[in-house]
Amino acid sequence: MISIKGLAALLPCPSGPGPVISSRSNSGLSCDEAVLAALYGRRVIVSGNNAAVSLGGHVQGGGHGPLSSTYGLATDIYQAPVVTTKGHILTDETQNQDPLWAIRCGAAGQYSIVTEPVLKTYAALTTLVNSILSLSLADNTVDLSSVLSDLEGIRRSATASS
Repeated sequence: MISIKGLAALLPCPSGPGPVISSRSNSGLSCDEAVLAALYGRRVIVSGNNAAVSLGGHVQGGGHGPLSSTYGLATDIYQAPVVTTKGHILTDETQNQDPLWAIRCGAAGQYSIVTEPVLKTYAALTTLVNSILSLSLADNTVDLSSVLSDLEGIRRSATASS
């Protein structure tokens, strides 16, 4: 087994504002390792809640997480070298736009192997609230409309205090 811990790096971005996260070796880097690399540089990335998910799988699978409503999806990447049947190419805004479009739209695994997704980073937040709500409506004991109304009241209260 080859360890890829510590291979995430915060790099200056040649085509956009601020630093980016690059796995520097492969898409097998876990999201938590990428998150820690970003936090070390006082940055954040859009990632999911499961630390064991690989960065490559997360990006190619849609890339949503708690920060998606603020920053969009992780699939909105700067570039990603891919391996195709014709060799190794770099995909970015100016070179080979079709493969990059496919990666951003969730079809990356259909035609190539994404080797190093380069994700956008954003300034680290000072406050983040994340919650998960699970309701069982099987026995019809929960009035969903009243729950949603209560949640809206909580949201308004949190928004007013910030």
